[in-house]
Amino acid sequence: MSRYRTDRLLTLYWFHPLLRTFGGKGLSKIPILMYHSISCQPEGNRHSYFELNTAPEVFALQMAYLKNTGYRVIGLAEAVDLVCGLRGREENRNDRYAVLTFDDGFRDFHERAHPELHRSGFSATVFLPTGYTQADRRVFEGKECLTWDEVRFLAAAGVQFGSHTVTHDMLVEMEPERIKRELRQSKDEIERETGKDVHYFSYPYRYPEQDRAFLCQFESLLARTGYRAAVSTRIGTVKKGDNIYSLKRIPVNSHDDLPLFRAKLEGGYDWLHRVQYWKKRLRPRA
Repeated sequence: MSRYRTDRLLTLYWFHPLLRTFGGKGLSKIPILMYHSISCQPEGNRHSYFELNTAPEVFALQMAYLKNTGYRVIGLAEAVDLVCGLRGREENRNDRYAVLTFDDGFRDFHERAHPELHRSGFSATVFLPTGYTQADRRVFEGKECLTWDEVRFLAAAGVQFGSHTVTHDMLVEMEPERIKRELRQSKDEIERETGKDVHYFSYPYRYPEQDRAFLCQFESLLARTGYRAAVSTRIGTVKKGDNIYSLKRIPVNSHDDLPLFRAKLEGGYDWLHRVQYWKKRLRPRA
C-alpha cells in the first residue's frame, strides 16, 4: 500500500520534520516538479514509487495546493536565472517558487493537464521526444502522444517546449556523433514546428551521475548545441549555484497525497538523492 512506502514514511516522519526544525530560512530551494502522464491508465505491477501516472483529480488537488498556499509557479528561464544568481536581490525572501515540467509529450497533457493549468493560471514546460511527435498520432510506452497541431496550439497558449531527444534511447550508450544528432535534430524540429526557440533539455531515463567522464562531454555538447540548461531525473530541489545542466527534479505521481506533496515541495524528499546516487554507483547500468 502506497501510504506505507518506506520513502514516504521516512520523509513525513523523519526528514521533513527535521528540515522544518533545523533547516533555517532564506531564499528557498526551488522544486522543479516532474510529471509524465495525467491519467488513470493502469501501470501493471510497477512499484508505486516508479509510477508515471498522476490521476486528474490528484493533479487538480496539487495545483489547488500550489495556488492556495501562495506558491509562485515560474518558468524554467526564471528558475535558471535564480540558480545562476542573475536574480534574487529584489526577491522577497519569503517567496516560494515551483516549476512544472512534463516529460514524454503525452496527449493527456493537452486533454487533462493544460485545462487545469489554465484554470490555475499556471504554465509549464513539456519535453518532447520528437520521433513520437508527428503530424499523425504516435504511441510511446503504450500512451498516445501529442501531434504537431496540438503542440502549436499549446505553444500559442504559452506552454514552453523543450527537447527530450528524438528516439528517447539511452544516451550514455550512444556514440558522441549520434548524441549530437539527437540533441540537434530534436531542437531544430521543435523550433521549426513552433516558431519558437528551444533552450531546455530533459535527460531521458536514469541520469548517469556516477559517470563523470560522460557527463563532462555531454554537458559540453548541450552548451555547444545551444541549450541554456537541462533537467535530469536526479531527485531533489534546486538552489543557487547548482549545475544548470543537471538540475534536480521532484518526481510526482498519483500516490503523492497532499502531506507528501507538501514535504516534497519544501525539500523534505531531497534526502533520497543520496540513496539514488549510491544505487547507481553499485549498479551503474541498472
